[in-house]
Amino acid sequence: MTEVQSAPNALWLLDGPLVLIIALAPIVYWVIRTRTPFRWFLAGAAVWSVGVMLKLVGAVIFAAFAYSALGEPHDLEAAYARLSLGWMLLVALGSGLLTGIFEGGVTLLAGRTWRSWVREPKRALAIGLGAGGWEALLIFGVPVTLAALVALISAQDRPEIIANLSQARIGPFLPWLIIPMERILSTVGHAGVRMLMLFSVARGRLRYFWYGFLIFVAVDGYSEWLSLTGLDKTSSWWLIIGMLPITLIAAFALVGCYRRWPQVVDAEKPSAATGPREKNAPISPGPH
Repeated sequence: MTEVQSAPNALWLLDGPLVLIIALAPIVYWVIRTRTPFRWFLAGAAVWSVGVMLKLVGAVIFAAFAYSALGEPHDLEAAYARLSLGWMLLVALGSGLLTGIFEGGVTLLAGRTWRSWVREPKRALAIGLGAGGWEALLIFGVPVTLAALVALISAQDRPEIIANLSQARIGPFLPWLIIPMERILSTVGHAGVRMLMLFSVARGRLRYFWYGFLIFVAVDGYSEWLSLTGLDKTSSWWLIIGMLPITLIAAFALVGCYRRWPQVVDAEKPSAATGPREKNAPISPGPH
């Protein structure tokens, strides 16, 4: 813990503003570059919110079963501390499955319900950036920035606020950079997974959904495993190390889906060759 406290205090106050930039900069860039309407980013925020709310309900049910199975009706953390490696892996897998089932399932359902979501790849990417950006703003960017502002204004509360911020992530070097790094990887991951899942709808091939599903399971399962084993107490950089290869896979998937997105004939703008397309007609799979 002394390594954390040795970091320059003022640097901890940069975490919130850095996360705000990480969350908003890709959205602003994509709006300027593609003229994508802002409602698609809001759609991403909405699908993330619904998925996370359902996941929390699932987590409560999962925890209730864990209380019963582990024989600790009042202290689940103490029960987890006695878990064998095999049980740790099962609990971590369960946590990852909750994310895949609910966040991934809501994305797939939305894409299949509102076909306009998969009309263009730039819309799908905007949805992914909206989901990742909204998560960053809600969980880290806004609350940590407000805490930093209070610390700057109130000299009396400043030491306590900086101490609390420094406890969020620990590491042997640059611990104040861990949260911004984590948010960069998470934003790319969200964008890549949502692209895969919406690409699955556009192509009419469910396997792309399962690719994104597995990425969700891997990221959240790994994060839970770090918590169960206590590795996150030694250094939060373990989270970054594990997320990096998974995020690279998501990034390659994002680029691949964007380039291979099927050509879709808009219902309101029929082509001369095909004539008007029926409202519920399947989307053309496009070139392979």
